[in-house]
Amino acid sequence: YLADNDPFARRTAVRGLGHIGTEQAEHYLAIALNDRDPSVVAQAIQELGDRTSRKTHEQLTRKLHQEEDPRLMRLLLQSMLKQRNPGGLDAARRILTGKHTHALVGTVLRYLATFEQERAIPMIDSVAHEGDAYLRAVCADAYGQMTRANVLTRMGILFNDEDPLVRKAAFENLTRVDAQNRKYHINRALNDRDFVVVVQAVEQIKTFAFKNYLPVLQTMMSMPNETCLLYTSPSPRD
Repeated sequence: YLADNDPFARRTAVRGLGHIGTEQAEHYLAIALNDRDPSVVAQAIQELGDRTSRKTHEQLTRKLHQEEDPRLMRLLLQSMLKQRNPGGLDAARRILTGKHTHALVGTVLRYLATFEQERAIPMIDSVAHEGDAYLRAVCADAYGQMTRANVLTRMGILFNDEDPLVRKAAFENLTRVDAQNRKYHINRALNDRDFVVVVQAVEQIKTFAFKNYLPVLQTMMSMPNETCLLYTSPSPRD
């Protein structure tokens, strides 16, 4: 079916090959990376991304260096992240030197932060200073891949951003990475001026089941504000 004229049939065949854990199946999936239909290529990328052999790492790395479609480039980087495959670092850096979609740039930053850690900070800083709100939020996610003190400071700056979605992204990452100050970050978020951040604070309280926040939540639920309808009671534990 990989030679069928119908791309849907070829894509279905690729999906089926993904369930076969043999080298021969990997070989056919690699062939599908060169299909003329982008949807078939995308399926092959996803299936290979679920495999961790050195050969599949090499196949996706080689494809990334050849690919020009931004959607497939992004999918390749996401699959390589899933593989824990650092083979795309050169290609990722090259992508940042050109003009690409926000979605692709965001994935590149996460990829670089994951594998280069502090060496990726200058590139992320550049995007954080020059980018719009979407990219600043992406930078918060990229910083969140690291745990160094100077990165916490950068996330703290983004937690003061004018855009609520940037503050929300910074808050989510701070509560995950800076665990010892988690309650401090939650207290700040609960007092944010935008409900998007407040709701995320409540979600964090539910996630970590902080019993001492019950009075705060009860007070918020009694307020005549439709935003409070978004809150649900947490399952506290000691």
